[in-house]
Amino acid sequence: MPTDHEEPCGPSHRSFCLNGGICYVIPTIPSPFCRCIENYTGARCEEVFLPSSSIQTESDLFTTFAALAVLLGTLIIGVLYFLCRSCRTLKKYHSELKIVASLLQRQKMKHHTVKESNELILLCPLNKRLKVIIT
Repeated sequence: MPTDHEEPCGPSHRSFCLNGGICYVIPTIPSPFCRCIENYTGARCEEVFLPSSSIQTESDLFTTFAALAVLLGTLIIGVLYFLCRSCRTLKKYHSELKIVASLLQRQKMKHHTVKESNELILLCPLNKRLKVIIT
């Protein structure tokens, strides 16, 4: 964007700027200047300006970090969920075992002696419940 104190270069400097750069002079300064088009830089627009690879690397690093954070968070939540379920199941088994022990104790007191062959405790793996059969 030209300013009020800039003037286009004369015929002697028309080829001063490279790669489509626009040549201009400031009357108080004897040497010409270039206004470069997009993706070019340098005093005469001689250098190609490429986007910084460090910016892309930072972006890739952030994306990788975010994906790992989400994955790790999901993994932690999953582990906590299964631990809580296991803990509830163990508490349930414990309370059922207490009930069974209480029932067996009552039966022993009721019959005074109970033969082990008459007691059968089954664990059902499919529905995870204790079944007590006293004959």
